[in-house]
Amino acid sequence: MIDIARLLAASPSPSPSPLPGGLQHFEPTLHHYGYYAVAGALFVENMGVPLPGQLVLIAAAIYAGTGSLNIVAVAIVGVLASIIGSIAGYAIGVYGGRPLVDRYGKYVLLTSERMDKAEAFFNRRGWLVLLLGRFIDGVRQAMGIIAGISDMTFRRFMVFSTAGAVIWVGFWTGLSDTAGSHVTTIVKYAGYLAAAVGVVLVVLIVRFVVRARRRRSSQSQSSAAHQG
Repeated sequence: MIDIARLLAASPSPSPSPLPGGLQHFEPTLHHYGYYAVAGALFVENMGVPLPGQLVLIAAAIYAGTGSLNIVAVAIVGVLASIIGSIAGYAIGVYGGRPLVDRYGKYVLLTSERMDKAEAFFNRRGWLVLLLGRFIDGVRQAMGIIAGISDMTFRRFMVFSTAGAVIWVGFWTGLSDTAGSHVTTIVKYAGYLAAAVGVVLVVLIVRFVVRARRRRSSQSQSSAAHQG
């Protein structure tokens, strides 16, 4: 059995290898706070606050590849923090999300009508958003709150949110062993992956909207025929 307490207690190496590019900004934080930095960033981001949690996770996974952190501990902490943060976001959505949107959403162009459409889509395809949405900035931070505002049950939310957290964290931590000299290429193509997932979600949204319009048009024609 994995001794999680022992893994968390392990101190980062005093001479870590430098991280590439913009990820170097996270090196001091990871060096001094280690797993706590990962837990804090992912918890707050999944709760709904726009922090660069994904970049922190990538940096931590690569940092673990240098021997400065334990990759198993990074994965465990990442999954748990993401799940707990999403639960907090779900609670925000359940107990205060929609009233706040109805009252202040107009200031950010999020009208009640648009929120209705977002909820309708989430009620039909929310499971897919929870599975893959963490790869997309904006979706990752908001999906817990939207799930809480929608009619999704907590049990269903937990199943797909947990699976999504495992997929997301597993993807990034799984790359750590192959990072090395190829880390720049990995980070580059990770952006393409996020873009591809975004395209899939956009296609699904467009498909949903088109079908909804066709149904309304068909219902209108049917109603007009009956009246005639």
